[in-house]
Amino acid sequence: MKFPRIALAFIFLTSACSPAYVMRAGWEESQILFGREPIEDLLDSDETPPEQKRKFQLVLDARSYAKQLGLKPGGSFTKYSDVEREV
Repeated sequence: MKFPRIALAFIFLTSACSPAYVMRAGWEESQILFGREPIEDLLDSDETPPEQKRKFQLVLDARSYAKQLGLKPGGSFTKYSDVEREV
């Protein structure tokens, strides 16, 4: 017995992620990626609040410590993107 095409289409459409959800997720991710700024630049900026600078410096200190341990952090934790949300 052949499975009806309409049944296959129904199963496919109801089991996959909504196209609107995927498009929205892609849009939000692109906003984050294209909004990244180097942490070094933010530390040098007069516009960065002191508390935020302290946190950025902590991130860079953690990277340095990782290097001292022989780890290779690569490009991780070198950029920041403000997603405009309260933490």
